[in-house]
Amino acid sequence: TCIDCQAGLTPTSSKGDCVQCAAGQFSPAAGTQACVQCDAGHYSLEGATACVACQAGSANPSAGQVNVSACVPCVAGQHSSGSRATACTACVAGQFATAGSSSCIDCQAGLKPKDDQSDCEECTAGQHSASAGSATCTPCVAGEYALTGATACTACPAGTARVASPGVSVDDCVECTAGQFSATVNSTTCD
Repeated sequence: TCIDCQAGLTPTSSKGDCVQCAAGQFSPAAGTQACVQCDAGHYSLEGATACVACQAGSANPSAGQVNVSACVPCVAGQHSSGSRATACTACVAGQFATAGSSSCIDCQAGLKPKDDQSDCEECTAGQHSASAGSATCTPCVAGEYALTGATACTACPAGTARVASPGVSVDDCVECTAGQFSATVNSTTCD
């Protein structure tokens, strides 16, 4: 009488015995005639009845992997949102992700992503980002200034002007000299 090999096992070539499926393979049910290689995004240990999916935040591009170390954590600036990933995906502009992330996060207003999208950094003085998820900081126009990490530019007050490039503090708004004035905020000249 023949007996089926149990799940996780396969018959030897002589059909006289059962052996465990090699690591990187599996046998899902009793009576399976051959072990099946695990797909990319998975791995298995010896004698497996199913392959194990790589966790979100990691990826495995190759089939037949033999242990969890084949599931490589995503590098900073990339993510894998679900299990079984075969590759990590770059964050879209305006977002960042730390190493091993399962999702990307919008940078808050006043910030922009670092070049490698590993974190956010403040907008430099004279620039701003008005909303979360901004990919870049926008320079202020003449007649305005912005402090580091600004979410908006601030108009130079009446009685002052900022002629050239945007200022980095209210001190860059120059007071009009005697006999001249600027009646409105955001002036670029004193008349």
